[in-house]
Amino acid sequence: MRAWQLIVQILAAGLRGFGWWGSATAAGMRMFDEMAGILPFVAGLLGAFLLVVSSMLSASLWWHDRG
Repeated sequence: MRAWQLIVQILAAGLRGFGWWGSATAAGMRMFDEMAGILPFVAGLLGAFLLVVSSMLSASLWWHDRG
């Protein structure tokens, strides 16, 4: 695994964790109420997007390195 892949996947996991905390826990819901609640939602979506893109790029690089 290349260093940038690991960094992007760690960032994606952190964003997903923040998104879960902000929208699924009582403390997160108190911190991000009403319109501020969009921040954890968007962070979770961005984390999911980065995870999918990083996984696709990793699979593509593996495929090209294999043959």
